[in-house]
Amino acid sequence: MRDDPRAVTGGLIVKARVKRRLPGLPRGKASCSLLWHGCRIRGLDYEIRHDNPDGTVVRGWHEHIWNDEDADARVIPARPRVGGADLRGVFQWGLDKWNIEVEQIQDELRLE
Repeated sequence: MRDDPRAVTGGLIVKARVKRRLPGLPRGKASCSLLWHGCRIRGLDYEIRHDNPDGTVVRGWHEHIWNDEDADARVIPARPRVGGADLRGVFQWGLDKWNIEVEQIQDELRLE
């Protein structure tokens, strides 16, 4: 399963984004994903309710865990707890959880 067909398909990529909100609805939550050749192998996002393939339900912040049977449809509660729900906080959670070290920051995105 491909996360985004426009994504770079080579190597390992960490991506964070904030979904656009629909008019009249609260601001979208940030999410973060770890892509391997364009396939999401780990992910963090927030949903009021996420139904797992086995029928179990996870609410709130959760981590997508890839496996051969379910691809990225299986989730577990996010641990440790997500501290900052902003784009930077969610991105940092992913880096820490997935043991990714940043050697150099090339650009900084400022959201206002």
